[in-house]
Amino acid sequence: MLSRVDRYQPKSDAEIQKEFNDVKLAVLGFSKGLASGIAPEELRQCLGGLALSEDMDDTVWELNKRWNSKLLVESVIWKGLYRRFLKDPFRAYEITDDYMIIWRRLFEEGMLKGASSSQYH
Repeated sequence: MLSRVDRYQPKSDAEIQKEFNDVKLAVLGFSKGLASGIAPEELRQCLGGLALSEDMDDTVWELNKRWNSKLLVESVIWKGLYRRFLKDPFRAYEITDDYMIIWRRLFEEGMLKGASSSQYH
């Protein structure tokens, strides 16, 4: 684990913001392209259960299927990025779940003052 940490090079806030903006633009472009090439109902059927939130209510879906298809694709992509990279502090380093268990136990056992494990689930 330490060998991975030793290679860590901090970035400025501006660099991090630019990289997140680049990811955001890539997600927007991909979702727009995919949503325009596949029928809205087909997209909803395939991706509906994979989005960040529960499946969209039928009345909302019917208001603008094409726009909602784009939003659905974006939501699925962001959920994947969240689960892979943003969910906990160890994902970026590809560290095993053992470290996450230790991290949570620190909070659950009150070893870190003022912290709560429920914030990080």
